[in-house]
Amino acid sequence: MKRNRRSNRRWLYALLGVVAAALATGIGFAQTFAAQSASGTLQDTYATTYVAGSTGAPSGKYGAAWTATLTAHKGVSGTVPTGDLFVISNPNNYDGNLEVVAYLTNTGQLASNFKYLNVEVGLWYATGSGTSLTWTDLADQYLSLQQGAITFDVPAADFYNGGAGAGLLSVSVDGGDYLTSTPGTFSINTFVKANPETGNT
Repeated sequence: MKRNRRSNRRWLYALLGVVAAALATGIGFAQTFAAQSASGTLQDTYATTYVAGSTGAPSGKYGAAWTATLTAHKGVSGTVPTGDLFVISNPNNYDGNLEVVAYLTNTGQLASNFKYLNVEVGLWYATGSGTSLTWTDLADQYLSLQQGAITFDVPAADFYNGGAGAGLLSVSVDGGDYLTSTPGTFSINTFVKANPETGNT
């Protein structure tokens, strides 16, 4: 009987050790990923991603950068303000389909202060030229504490300068809601990258 108990304990300790190692690895990956994503911009040969409102950034759908800071009271729900997150341009006339991925980079920190957080992110494409642009909503998705990354697929015609698009995309916050568990002022950190869809390089 004692041998069985000792064997069971050894098995339990081994299992706990494996779980602890897996958790440590997962936490380490999340921290590394957030650090890599904190720069806020990505530039490559297919698209140039600007932080909305930064120097040299084209004007987006709202024309004003989104305010990423929320001041909230404990247990009081609120609505997320609107504004532009990032503006993506097409300097090299890339004419393939584009994949745009948006991330929350501080979900762990937000989860400790929010009961829920839903950020409605819209991807808008422009037609026209110069200051006479018309913005059309391509799609809307939600970033949340449970879904920290979303992907948009952009048809070539909506982005290619020589096609119907004006070579501009606006990644914007179009609304959302939240409920905090602690009072305070909180920053919602985001990151966007644009890449060609597989097979469209």
